[in-house]
Amino acid sequence: MRFSSTRRAPAALRVAVLAAALCALVTVCLGPPAPALDGPVISGSTADCVRIAADPHSVTVIGDSLTKLSIEHVRAAFQEAGRPLCYNAQSGRRSDQAVAVGKQLRETGQLGQTVVLALGTNDTVLDTSVLNAAYESLLEDTAPRTTTFAIGWRGPDPANSARVQDLMTDWDAASARVHSMRWGDVVAAHPEYLLGDRFHLTGDGQVAYAAFLLAAAERQDLTRGAAEAAVTIANLPAALARLMVPAAPNASPEIHFPHP
Repeated sequence: MRFSSTRRAPAALRVAVLAAALCALVTVCLGPPAPALDGPVISGSTADCVRIAADPHSVTVIGDSLTKLSIEHVRAAFQEAGRPLCYNAQSGRRSDQAVAVGKQLRETGQLGQTVVLALGTNDTVLDTSVLNAAYESLLEDTAPRTTTFAIGWRGPDPANSARVQDLMTDWDAASARVHSMRWGDVVAAHPEYLLGDRFHLTGDGQVAYAAFLLAAAERQDLTRGAAEAAVTIANLPAALARLMVPAAPNASPEIHFPHP
């Protein structure tokens, strides 16, 4: 019996080879897939955060995917500034979902002396009454601590994004212990901080966002001026100084780092 050397491979094998080639082509053309966004990132153990919360300079950050994907830079920024930090960040988190996190941290003694609520981008699907109830609950749970809304970038609906941001600003105006800062004012001056989806952040954007959260904890208005140079962890205090605008002509911006 004679066998042909040109016999074709089985159909299943040909399909598998074609699929592998197509997958490789897609990876080359489109780049690697985006990082997985499932699951929160949480700092340390409960005992660690209880210990940190007792420090008068401690900070708790409750955030969404902007915080989560920037977390290495956030940790480095707060360490550079000498601010003990605990955080809980989850992709897609809305403010009404953050309420449970705030309650748990309060009830277990894990809330730092300053709280940064890095939320807002995902709130556009909620109506005003739900949002106000969520903000009221979050601020009740963080009382009497100083609390800053680090307001996220716009959602897909600009009108609803403006509504959410205005509501957070209204809470700022209503309480002396509540502050608000808009990340959107920073990226408006630096669109290069955004990835192609116009929400998530480039590497430089993540570093700048870390500086933004630190400025929120320091209750400094980072958004009043544009950066003169890229923010890096190594030059963070100087970079924040450049991001500030003097409150009055010839005045020096007040930047306070409790533990240089």
